[in-house]
Amino acid sequence: MPGLAGFVTKNPDRDAAERLLAKMMRVQLHQPSWSWSSLSIPEQGIYVGWVTTPSTGANPLTVQTGQVTLVFCGENFVPATADHS
Repeated sequence: MPGLAGFVTKNPDRDAAERLLAKMMRVQLHQPSWSWSSLSIPEQGIYVGWVTTPSTGANPLTVQTGQVTLVFCGENFVPATADHS
């Protein structure tokens, strides 16, 4: 299953933070067809990455209000018996 990883840091070295995130993400690429993307907000010290597969391929929802950054990644599982009307 694809993953989501990240961290918050006070270290101002953006290059070092992005190298660390890349290392964290590469270990989650269990299939050759999987890839990863990332979101970096150095002013807030936020570095997050996510793995995508050919079947998912979507970026996570990100919301930035200035004080809060939310990154959500997941799948919508609808029960087979759900009313879709």
